[in-house]
Amino acid sequence: MPNKILIIYPYFTPAEKAGGIVSSLGNMVTNLDNYSFYIYTSCYDLDGTHLDVRVNQWVKYSDSIQIYYSSSKDDRSIKVLLDDIVPDKVYINGIYGNKFFLKPIIALKGVKNKLIVAPRGMLHAGALKVKAFKKKLYLSIIKTSGLLKGLQWHATDEQEVKDIGKHFRHSKVILAKDTPPLQPAFATLEHSKQKGQLRLVFLSLITEKKNLMFLLELLDKHQDLKVSLDIIGPIKDLPYWEKCQPLIEKNKARVKYIGQVAPKEVVKALLPYDFFILPTLGENFGHVIFEALTAGKPAIISHYTPWSNLASMQAGFNLSLNEDEWLNQLTNLIEVDNEAYQQMAKGAQSYLVDYLKTYTPKADYQPLFG
Repeated sequence: MPNKILIIYPYFTPAEKAGGIVSSLGNMVTNLDNYSFYIYTSCYDLDGTHLDVRVNQWVKYSDSIQIYYSSSKDDRSIKVLLDDIVPDKVYINGIYGNKFFLKPIIALKGVKNKLIVAPRGMLHAGALKVKAFKKKLYLSIIKTSGLLKGLQWHATDEQEVKDIGKHFRHSKVILAKDTPPLQPAFATLEHSKQKGQLRLVFLSLITEKKNLMFLLELLDKHQDLKVSLDIIGPIKDLPYWEKCQPLIEKNKARVKYIGQVAPKEVVKALLPYDFFILPTLGENFGHVIFEALTAGKPAIISHYTPWSNLASMQAGFNLSLNEDEWLNQLTNLIEVDNEAYQQMAKGAQSYLVDYLKTYTPKADYQPLFG
């Protein structure tokens, strides 16, 4: 019998607005067909929209996957579900929340060897800068409580190994890469770039961590740049979005909000643009960066992601969050002609091909799930 893995996270497909963790989990349970997965999630999307699913019962998703979509009125405790399934491992995603974090940990306090927590970038320094006081207080309480002692941690890159060790010293951390599709559908390279202009797209959840304001302020200060920027993605942090509005309105001739797209439409949405751009404060993976490379879009991103050394493959640029550095790079890219651009588009896809050669999910996740 394959090991039973209970996955816990508030959002899962068909949710479309909750970002990359949903993609990670969907890819993981698809790629690791040597396990039996049980997914405990909510029946809501990020904005509170009720999903069109059967609630408060186990629903068969595939031969190896069952999903429990819990409603706000669900009165079954996580302890009852644990007793029903008797999982070999319980895999909790994220480090915040009551129903999908604290309650499962408390219910399993006697068998910590079964418990795995994947912080999903939430311990990254950039992520902790957002609402810093509340997060610092919360982490202090969690550490003092001892609730997280004795469990395993899942890190998806070397930086996350360091982040976990910094906040939870002497913890057992297992490194296993995040889970993209095994066989992405690479886009045909048909887009042409015009020398003397630059079409950029920012496609992401709109939150402070994604750092859209940095980009808007840069463009606002340099009105002479022949750059256009389209913004695509669900608005997760409304107060932050409202701060961005004056700059978007002031620069509406070249900056506009397109709205959001379904996850399956992301690659198609990227195709009309020259470059994908994301000055993020921190990503533990960055599925949209993966999708940008799939689309043949060279990526202009900060250093705070696992997608490093882009320039060496002509796949894009990793930049520090220094305004002059971004200004210089954008200025140079405006003058890139189509011939040079096509080499970069090919480089983006080649970078991803090389990455996937080192991706062995079943071997990577065996130390984590057994």
